[in-house]
Amino acid sequence: MRFHGIFLGIGMFALSACGGDSVRPEETDQSAVYIGTWVSAEDDQSTMTITETTVSFAYQGDSDGDEPYTIEQGCPSAPQAPLDGDTIVTRPEGGDVFCYAIDTLEADRMVLIYLPRGNALEFVRAE
Repeated sequence: MRFHGIFLGIGMFALSACGGDSVRPEETDQSAVYIGTWVSAEDDQSTMTITETTVSFAYQGDSDGDEPYTIEQGCPSAPQAPLDGDTIVTRPEGGDVFCYAIDTLEADRMVLIYLPRGNALEFVRAE
């Protein structure tokens, strides 16, 4: 159930050759800001939990499991997408690449842009 409650109609994209530079999340200046549990601003049953090394999506408490991620400048599955900042890139084991450009990152609010479609996903920090 790949967090379908919030990613309405998002298609899967084939894993392509990984290009661009990547860094471990703990090497970024803002890593402490995005680490934690986030709740969708549109559907409080949809959550995302980010640790230093993994991200997990859940709907009504049912999680898809932990997925490793990196912070990159760009998206391997959407190299044409214009980016001004960091992108969270998940690579589920044996699965496709998913990219979420970080549009807004505040202590209690985060807006991600799903690439390449451009869907805005707004989250608030869980209490």
